[in-house]
Amino acid sequence: MLKMSKASIQNLSATIKMNKLCIICPSVLDIEVYKKHVLSLENLFFNKNTEFNYILHLDEHIRPGVPSCTVKDYEQLIEHINVKYKNVKAKILKSKPKIGLTSTMELLFREFLNSDSQQCVVVEDDSEVVSKVYFDEFFHLLSDEDYGYRFSFGAGHRSSENPFILNDFLTTSNHSIYENTKNSCHQNGSFFSRKLALNFKSGMSGEPENFIKHSAAYSYKKIRTIFTGHNLLYDPSWVNFKGTMKERWVLPKSSHILYDGVRFLRRTGWSS
Repeated sequence: MLKMSKASIQNLSATIKMNKLCIICPSVLDIEVYKKHVLSLENLFFNKNTEFNYILHLDEHIRPGVPSCTVKDYEQLIEHINVKYKNVKAKILKSKPKIGLTSTMELLFREFLNSDSQQCVVVEDDSEVVSKVYFDEFFHLLSDEDYGYRFSFGAGHRSSENPFILNDFLTTSNHSIYENTKNSCHQNGSFFSRKLALNFKSGMSGEPENFIKHSAAYSYKKIRTIFTGHNLLYDPSWVNFKGTMKERWVLPKSSHILYDGVRFLRRTGWSS
Protein backbone atom coordinates (compact mmCIF):
# COMPACT_ATOMS: atom_id res chain seq x y z
CA MET A 1 0.00 0.00 0.00
CA LEU A 2 1.28 3.46 -0.93
CA LYS A 3 1.86 5.65 2.10
CA MET A 4 1.92 9.42 1.97
CA SER A 5 3.57 11.73 4.45
CA LYS A 6 1.51 14.32 6.31
CA ALA A 7 3.19 17.07 4.28
CA SER A 8 2.32 15.32 1.01
CA ILE A 9 -1.32 14.97 2.04
CA GLN A 10 -1.45 18.65 2.93
CA ASN A 11 0.10 19.61 -0.41
CA LEU A 12 -2.37 17.40 -2.27
CA SER A 13 -5.27 18.95 -0.38
CA ALA A 14 -4.05 22.44 -1.23
CA THR A 15 -3.79 21.50 -4.91
CA ILE A 16 -7.31 20.09 -5.01
CA LYS A 17 -8.78 23.21 -3.37
CA MET A 18 -6.94 25.68 -5.59
CA ASN A 19 -9.27 28.02 -7.47
CA LYS A 20 -8.34 28.67 -11.09
CA LEU A 21 -9.57 31.88 -12.68
CA CYS A 22 -8.95 33.41 -16.09
CA ILE A 23 -9.07 37.21 -16.34
CA ILE A 24 -9.74 38.36 -19.89
CA CYS A 25 -9.08 41.95 -20.87
CA PRO A 26 -10.04 43.59 -24.19
CA SER A 27 -7.91 46.67 -24.88
CA VAL A 28 -6.89 49.34 -27.36
CA LEU A 29 -3.67 51.35 -27.21
CA ASP A 30 -4.08 53.64 -24.19
CA ILE A 31 -1.19 53.22 -21.78
CA GLU A 32 -2.48 55.90 -19.38
CA VAL A 33 -5.49 53.81 -18.40
CA TYR A 34 -3.73 50.47 -18.73
CA LYS A 35 -0.98 51.36 -16.24
CA LYS A 36 -3.65 52.12 -13.64
CA HIS A 37 -5.41 48.88 -14.52
CA VAL A 38 -2.24 46.79 -14.05
CA LEU A 39 -1.27 48.48 -10.77
CA SER A 40 -4.76 47.80 -9.41
CA LEU A 41 -4.70 44.08 -10.26
CA GLU A 42 -2.91 43.37 -6.99
CA ASN A 43 -6.36 43.56 -5.42
CA LEU A 44 -7.22 40.40 -7.38
CA PHE A 45 -3.85 38.64 -7.34
CA PHE A 46 -3.72 39.06 -3.54
CA ASN A 47 -5.49 35.70 -3.23
CA LYS A 48 -3.17 32.94 -2.04
CA ASN A 49 -5.47 30.06 -2.99
CA THR A 50 -6.18 31.20 -6.55
CA GLU A 51 -4.19 30.61 -9.73
CA PHE A 52 -4.75 33.11 -12.52
CA ASN A 53 -4.45 33.15 -16.27
CA TYR A 54 -4.44 36.79 -17.33
CA ILE A 55 -5.04 37.28 -21.05
CA LEU A 56 -4.86 40.70 -22.68
CA HIS A 57 -5.97 41.28 -26.24
CA LEU A 58 -4.60 44.50 -27.71
CA ASP A 59 -6.14 46.08 -30.79
CA GLU A 60 -3.27 48.17 -32.17
CA HIS A 61 -5.39 51.29 -32.55
CA ILE A 62 -5.14 54.69 -30.83
CA ARG A 63 -8.27 56.78 -30.40
CA PRO A 64 -8.17 60.56 -30.98
CA GLY A 65 -6.80 62.51 -28.02
CA VAL A 66 -5.07 59.55 -26.38
CA PRO A 67 -1.34 59.95 -25.50
CA SER A 68 1.03 58.13 -27.84
CA CYS A 69 2.25 54.68 -26.79
CA THR A 70 3.60 51.47 -28.31
CA VAL A 71 3.00 47.73 -28.09
CA LYS A 72 6.34 47.50 -26.28
CA ASP A 73 4.87 49.48 -23.37
CA TYR A 74 2.25 46.76 -22.97
CA GLU A 75 4.69 43.90 -23.32
CA GLN A 76 6.77 45.34 -20.48
CA LEU A 77 3.74 45.49 -18.18
CA ILE A 78 2.78 41.90 -18.99
CA GLU A 79 6.33 40.83 -18.17
CA HIS A 80 6.09 42.78 -14.91
CA ILE A 81 3.01 40.73 -13.93
CA ASN A 82 4.73 37.43 -14.72
CA VAL A 83 7.80 38.34 -12.69
CA LYS A 84 6.01 39.77 -9.67
CA TYR A 85 3.21 37.24 -9.17
CA LYS A 86 4.01 33.53 -8.89
CA ASN A 87 0.34 32.57 -9.06
CA VAL A 88 -0.24 34.35 -12.40
CA LYS A 89 0.46 33.42 -16.01
CA ALA A 90 0.01 36.53 -18.14
CA LYS A 91 0.05 36.76 -21.93
CA ILE A 92 -0.66 39.34 -24.60
CA LEU A 93 -2.42 38.83 -27.93
CA LYS A 94 -2.15 41.54 -30.60
CA SER A 95 -4.17 42.43 -33.68
CA LYS A 96 -3.15 44.83 -36.43
CA PRO A 97 -5.25 46.08 -38.06
CA LYS A 98 -7.80 46.16 -35.25
CA ILE A 99 -10.45 43.43 -35.21
CA GLY A 100 -13.03 45.20 -33.02
CA LEU A 101 -14.64 44.26 -29.71
CA THR A 102 -16.87 41.42 -30.90
CA SER A 103 -14.07 39.44 -32.54
CA THR A 104 -11.83 40.28 -29.60
CA MET A 105 -14.27 38.79 -27.10
CA GLU A 106 -14.70 35.64 -29.18
CA LEU A 107 -10.92 35.24 -29.27
CA LEU A 108 -10.62 35.80 -25.53
CA PHE A 109 -13.33 33.24 -24.78
CA ARG A 110 -11.45 30.70 -26.93
CA GLU A 111 -8.26 31.46 -25.03
CA PHE A 112 -10.09 30.91 -21.75
CA LEU A 113 -11.41 27.56 -22.97
CA ASN A 114 -7.88 26.54 -23.96
CA SER A 115 -6.62 27.32 -20.46
CA ASP A 116 -6.91 25.22 -17.29
CA SER A 117 -9.11 27.81 -15.56
CA GLN A 118 -12.53 26.87 -14.21
CA GLN A 119 -14.08 30.32 -14.59
CA CYS A 120 -13.27 33.58 -16.31
CA VAL A 121 -14.10 37.20 -15.53
CA VAL A 122 -14.00 40.18 -17.88
CA VAL A 123 -12.01 43.15 -16.55
CA GLU A 124 -11.77 45.84 -19.22
CA ASP A 125 -8.60 47.88 -19.70
CA ASP A 126 -10.11 51.11 -18.39
CA SER A 127 -11.22 49.50 -15.11
CA GLU A 128 -9.27 49.73 -11.91
CA VAL A 129 -9.82 47.10 -9.21
CA VAL A 130 -10.42 49.40 -6.26
CA SER A 131 -11.21 46.84 -3.54
CA LYS A 132 -9.48 43.64 -2.49
CA VAL A 133 -11.31 40.52 -3.64
CA TYR A 134 -11.38 37.31 -1.60
CA PHE A 135 -12.31 34.58 -4.07
CA ASP A 136 -12.40 31.81 -1.48
CA GLU A 137 -15.53 33.40 -0.03
CA PHE A 138 -17.66 33.01 -3.16
CA PHE A 139 -15.79 31.04 -5.85
CA HIS A 140 -17.87 27.92 -5.15
CA LEU A 141 -21.03 29.83 -6.08
CA LEU A 142 -19.87 30.59 -9.62
CA SER A 143 -20.56 27.03 -10.82
CA ASP A 144 -24.33 27.43 -10.31
CA GLU A 145 -25.55 27.81 -13.91
CA ASP A 146 -28.89 29.29 -12.80
CA TYR A 147 -27.13 32.50 -11.79
CA GLY A 148 -24.86 35.03 -13.41
CA TYR A 149 -22.34 36.71 -11.11
CA ARG A 150 -20.59 40.01 -11.65
CA PHE A 151 -18.38 42.52 -9.86
CA SER A 152 -19.92 45.85 -8.86
CA PHE A 153 -18.86 48.71 -11.14
CA GLY A 154 -18.91 52.50 -11.13
CA ALA A 155 -17.62 55.30 -13.33
CA GLY A 156 -16.87 58.89 -12.42
CA HIS A 157 -19.85 60.14 -10.43
CA ARG A 158 -22.12 57.14 -10.42
CA SER A 159 -22.67 53.53 -9.49
CA SER A 160 -23.85 51.31 -12.35
CA GLU A 161 -25.71 49.23 -9.74
CA ASN A 162 -28.18 51.75 -8.27
CA PRO A 163 -31.23 50.77 -10.39
CA PHE A 164 -30.69 47.02 -10.16
CA ILE A 165 -29.95 45.99 -6.58
CA LEU A 166 -32.86 44.14 -4.97
CA ASN A 167 -31.85 42.45 -1.71
CA ASP A 168 -28.84 40.81 -0.16
CA PHE A 169 -28.35 37.13 -0.93
CA LEU A 170 -25.21 36.41 1.07
CA THR A 171 -22.80 38.19 3.39
CA THR A 172 -19.29 36.78 3.77
CA SER A 173 -16.37 38.01 5.86
CA ASN A 174 -15.42 40.66 3.30
CA HIS A 175 -18.19 40.77 0.70
CA SER A 176 -21.91 41.28 0.22
CA ILE A 177 -23.70 39.64 -2.71
CA TYR A 178 -26.98 41.18 -3.88
CA GLU A 179 -29.77 39.84 -6.06
CA ASN A 180 -30.65 42.00 -9.08
CA THR A 181 -34.08 43.18 -10.16
CA LYS A 182 -33.77 41.69 -13.63
CA ASN A 183 -31.54 39.80 -16.03
CA SER A 184 -28.92 41.98 -17.66
CA CYS A 185 -25.42 41.60 -19.03
CA HIS A 186 -22.83 44.22 -18.22
CA GLN A 187 -19.80 42.70 -19.92
CA ASN A 188 -17.29 44.39 -17.64
CA GLY A 189 -16.98 42.45 -14.38
CA SER A 190 -19.11 39.48 -15.48
CA PHE A 191 -18.10 35.88 -14.78
CA PHE A 192 -18.37 33.08 -17.36
CA SER A 193 -18.12 29.35 -16.72
CA ARG A 194 -16.54 27.10 -19.32
CA LYS A 195 -20.01 25.83 -20.24
CA LEU A 196 -21.32 29.35 -20.77
CA ALA A 197 -18.26 30.57 -22.70
CA LEU A 198 -18.68 27.76 -25.23
CA ASN A 199 -21.70 29.67 -26.57
CA PHE A 200 -19.71 32.81 -27.32
CA LYS A 201 -16.40 31.60 -28.74
CA SER A 202 -17.70 32.32 -32.26
CA GLY A 203 -20.81 33.52 -34.10
CA MET A 204 -21.53 36.67 -32.09
CA SER A 205 -22.88 39.75 -33.84
CA GLY A 206 -23.38 43.35 -32.74
CA GLU A 207 -22.33 44.49 -29.27
CA PRO A 208 -21.15 41.44 -27.29
CA GLU A 209 -23.07 42.22 -24.10
CA ASN A 210 -26.34 42.67 -26.01
CA PHE A 211 -25.75 39.43 -27.89
CA ILE A 212 -24.97 37.58 -24.65
CA LYS A 213 -27.93 39.11 -22.77
CA HIS A 214 -30.44 37.90 -25.37
CA SER A 215 -28.90 34.47 -25.93
CA ALA A 216 -30.67 31.32 -24.77
CA ALA A 217 -27.58 30.42 -22.76
CA TYR A 218 -27.77 33.59 -20.64
CA SER A 219 -31.22 35.20 -20.75
CA TYR A 220 -32.76 32.83 -18.18
CA LYS A 221 -30.16 33.54 -15.50
CA LYS A 222 -30.81 35.47 -12.32
CA ILE A 223 -28.07 38.03 -11.73
CA ARG A 224 -26.10 38.60 -8.53
CA THR A 225 -23.64 41.44 -7.93
CA ILE A 226 -20.60 41.18 -5.65
CA PHE A 227 -19.69 44.16 -3.45
CA THR A 228 -16.98 44.75 -0.89
CA GLY A 229 -18.05 45.36 2.70
CA HIS A 230 -21.43 45.16 4.42
CA ASN A 231 -24.51 47.21 5.24
CA LEU A 232 -25.01 48.95 1.92
CA LEU A 233 -28.21 50.46 3.32
CA TYR A 234 -30.47 49.45 0.46
CA ASP A 235 -33.68 51.45 -0.01
CA PRO A 236 -36.30 50.24 -2.56
CA SER A 237 -36.80 53.82 -3.77
CA TRP A 238 -33.32 53.66 -5.32
CA VAL A 239 -34.70 51.55 -8.14
CA ASN A 240 -36.23 54.70 -9.65
CA PHE A 241 -33.61 57.07 -8.34
CA LYS A 242 -32.92 60.17 -10.41
CA GLY A 243 -30.54 62.69 -8.90
CA THR A 244 -28.05 65.33 -9.88
CA MET A 245 -24.59 64.34 -11.04
CA LYS A 246 -22.91 64.60 -7.64
CA GLU A 247 -25.74 62.73 -5.89
CA ARG A 248 -25.50 59.60 -7.99
CA TRP A 249 -23.35 57.54 -5.57
CA VAL A 250 -26.42 56.17 -3.83
CA LEU A 251 -24.59 52.92 -3.17
CA PRO A 252 -21.26 53.69 -1.44
CA LYS A 253 -18.38 54.20 -3.84
CA SER A 254 -16.13 52.36 -1.37
CA SER A 255 -18.22 49.20 -1.76
CA HIS A 256 -17.48 48.83 -5.46
CA ILE A 257 -14.84 46.54 -6.95
CA LEU A 258 -14.33 48.03 -10.43
CA TYR A 259 -14.08 51.72 -11.27
CA ASP A 260 -13.42 53.80 -14.41
CA GLY A 261 -12.03 57.23 -13.63
CA VAL A 262 -9.77 58.06 -16.58
CA ARG A 263 -11.80 57.55 -19.77
CA PHE A 264 -14.94 58.79 -18.04
CA LEU A 265 -13.12 62.01 -17.16
CA ARG A 266 -11.97 62.45 -20.76
CA ARG A 267 -15.52 62.03 -22.08
CA THR A 268 -17.33 64.18 -19.55
CA GLY A 269 -14.84 66.52 -17.92
CA TRP A 270 -16.29 65.39 -14.58
CA SER A 271 -14.12 65.40 -11.46
CA SER A 272 -14.91 64.46 -7.88
